[in-house]
Amino acid sequence: MRSKRDYIIRIRQVVDQGLLSHMPTAQAKEVIAFIEKNVDNMRELSLRMAIKVATLRKQMPDKWQRVAKITCCREVR
Repeated sequence: MRSKRDYIIRIRQVVDQGLLSHMPTAQAKEVIAFIEKNVDNMRELSLRMAIKVATLRKQMPDKWQRVAKITCCREVR
């Protein structure tokens, strides 16, 4: 894979195949939307990162985005 777009497409494919089947579809879409919105600041684009963000979404429903920005994104200067 060469570009961020390629990584996003692959992550979407695997999520559609059931990677995040343990959570409701709406929540999985929120996770993908978060990754797409922050694609330029993510520490890495990978399936592991998608799982990490999904875990945060499930464990901290009220503050998951804030925590994900701190733990999964690079510092923006």
